[in-house]
Parts: sequence; structure tokens; C-alpha cells
Amino acid sequence: MKLKSYHRTLAVALFATVFFIAYSPVTLLAQIGGTASPSIDEPAAIQEDPEEPVAIEEPVEEPVVIEETVEEPVEEPVIKDPDAEKTPEGALIRSLALPGWGQFYNDESTKGYIFAGAAGALTVTSILLYLDAESTYDDYEDGKASYSDYTKKIDTTNIFVGITAAVWIYNAVDAYMGGVRQRDALADSSNIKLAADMDSAYIVFSRNF
Repeated sequence: MKLKSYHRTLAVALFATVFFIAYSPVTLLAQIGGTASPSIDEPAAIQEDPEEPVAIEEPVEEPVVIEETVEEPVEEPVIKDPDAEKTPEGALIRSLALPGWGQFYNDESTKGYIFAGAAGALTVTSILLYLDAESTYDDYEDGKASYSDYTKKIDTTNIFVGITAAVWIYNAVDAYMGGVRQRDALADSSNIKLAADMDSAYIVFSRNF
């Protein structure tokens, strides 16, 4: 009876030992497999924490730099009025140097042609008369002409020289007076333009206010 109990106890102990030996590696491997890192062949799925919000990166817009080009003011060429620089004195000096030149300077072409033609003709005539008088005087010295012939011719020459000088002087005075008239006319036109501009400015001012 005791021997059977002993054999039964030994069998249970042996069964328990075999079961423990067989079961313990499986459990250990299962625990090791559950905590081990994923293998290279089978990557583990990365689980996202549902409680933490996923940050979405918005694209950053780069500031647009607008380059402003500053245009330099273009200086308009100043157109000078040629009549504004003309003076009566300038006309006088020109007519004294050459008859008719002052009239052309004053834009009086008709007078310029008249004075230039008259003074030129009188000057040439006076020179020819003087040369003829000198020739007569030479004939007088040679006994070919009388002294009265010489005096008549020289008197005629002096008359033409006087007329030429008078025309020359009158030409210069006329050029000076023409310059004065032109200056006054220019001043009047400037005053009229200024008055017109002031009237226009007054009208615009009145309309605005």
C-alpha cells in the first residue's frame, strides 16, 4: 500500500517537473517576444497617441519686397525768346556800323532793305564824285581845266557826303526807336499774358472755393 503511494507521488512529481520544464520556456519566450523590439524584417507599426494633437505645419509665406523706382524729374529745356534779349542799344550800334543792320535786328526787314540800299547808293555816289573832283583838280594843275570846275564838283561831292551822313544817322535813330517800340510791345504782351494768367487762376480759385 505504501509502495503504491510512493509510486503515485513520484509520478505526480515527475509529471509536474516535465510540465514545468515544458511550460516555462514557452512562457518566457512569449514574455520576451512581447517586450522585445520589432525585428528588422517586420517593422513594428508606430501607434500615434490619440490624445496628442498632430501639429500641421503651414507654409510660411516669404515677404514680397516691392522695389520702388524713383523717377528723377526730367528738366525740360528752357526755350529762350530771342526777342527778349534784344535791346535798343544793340540795334543802334548795329545800324551805326552798317545801315539797315539794326532794322533787321528789330525784325523790320523792309526798313532794313531801304536803309541799306539808300546808304549804299549814296556812299558809292559820294566816292565817285570825290574821285571825279580830284581828277578835275589834277587837270586844273595841268592847265586842262579851270578851278571853278573843280570847286563845283567838290561842292557836289560834299552835298552827297552830307546826305549820306544824314541817312546814316537817321538809320541809326530809327533802329534805336524801333528797339524801344519792340521792347515796349514785348512788355505789354508780357503784362497781358500775366493778367490773363492771373484771371485764369482767379477763376479756378473761385470754382474750387
